[in-house]
Amino acid sequence: MAIMCLLGMATNTAGAASTQQPTGNADVDHQVALNKAFALLNAPDPALRIVAFDQIPAGDRQQAISQALVSMDPTLRGTALASFFHTNKSILIKIDRYNIARHYFIDKIGGAFNIYTGNFDANRFTFSTVTDFNRTRNEGQTVVNLAQLGVVSGDRISFAADFANAGISKCIVNLLLDQAMLANHSGFANGTMSCNNNEYYTVQWVFDTPNAGSKNLIAAGIDTTGQVINTAVLVPFALMGLGIEALKPNNAPPKVSAAERQGEITRDLDLLNSPDPAVRLATLEVGVANGDRILRNLLLTSAFASSDPILRGAALAGAVGTAENIPITIVGHGSNNHYLSEKIDEKAYVFIRNFDQKSLTFDTITEYNTLTYSNQYKKNVSVPQSGMVSGDRLSFVADFNDAGSPKCNVNLALDRVGSTAHGTMACANGEKYAIESDLLK
Repeated sequence: MAIMCLLGMATNTAGAASTQQPTGNADVDHQVALNKAFALLNAPDPALRIVAFDQIPAGDRQQAISQALVSMDPTLRGTALASFFHTNKSILIKIDRYNIARHYFIDKIGGAFNIYTGNFDANRFTFSTVTDFNRTRNEGQTVVNLAQLGVVSGDRISFAADFANAGISKCIVNLLLDQAMLANHSGFANGTMSCNNNEYYTVQWVFDTPNAGSKNLIAAGIDTTGQVINTAVLVPFALMGLGIEALKPNNAPPKVSAAERQGEITRDLDLLNSPDPAVRLATLEVGVANGDRILRNLLLTSAFASSDPILRGAALAGAVGTAENIPITIVGHGSNNHYLSEKIDEKAYVFIRNFDQKSLTFDTITEYNTLTYSNQYKKNVSVPQSGMVSGDRLSFVADFNDAGSPKCNVNLALDRVGSTAHGTMACANGEKYAIESDLLK
């Protein structure tokens, strides 16, 4: 059934009830209609789920995000996560634990900090960040630091935090949605933070954090609800050439109707299941290339679930070619020595650069707990290495030079169903590991 009919049924049902009840029951009617809209988030049609989420009014957006973040549909979760960064202007990060003797960051900054976000790109799911922490300023000085970049990819959030005023120029935070945290209402995600002074921490994105410095930022003139930035805070932005746009969302393109949006998604998903293999491949390639992150994720998820090996290989190329980075997790040891896993905490991220759509080759830059990636500062980043997609296989070189193992050859093969790949990582120091990577996270 078309989205307009289903959404209309929810609205009309509430409207019919309101004609029989006093106007004082308007709140009840609204909640009834809202509950029916939320029920559509569990509809069997993936297009209907996405469109139903998009059509929920702005005033109920936070409830819709909460519902969608615990969905079994990964694309809906990613859409909800993107919507959070589009409609909320700050997140609170708490240091969970650290496993190093040196912890200068904790000494200077404490156990929590704020990240203020803006300039959300609805197509690429990227945003800018400004870092606020409790020792950013002395009395009478401004709070802001140099704006950095962040990205939402599936259930994962990656961004740079700038602590230059504390003597730590940059840290990279990688977070993954945590269903247990969401279920017990303690927060959204957990992950890691690696700083370019070689410190490494486990962190959480939480609902409430003590001593996070938010009072300092509000006092300095940033209204996180109205997104108003006063002249005092704008001065450093102007000096950096960023201006007020650094914390304002992009002008969103005109929205299509719910019926048009559902029709677009349904059409492409139907074409992806066409009996003609050429139609399947063309649909995936165009959908991945058109810049619509939500449609791209829906098509890739569907293609990864396909029994067509050529389509699955194309999905692998599409996922890698459009990814900012992909995660590598060590899940087993294939040698007696495992010095590397102790150094990188069994987790690394490989940044994809210069992907060639014809040869399916690319360059990689490896980030782990002692290294960070920046478009501007590359002195602490591994030397770019080469990689290639071939059918359902992905191979590349990861460079862990600063961890004592200069190069590791990574070979991954897609599982029979889904976007997860398993394989091995063989390193130049003789160590060997079993690894996995989810290409849509």
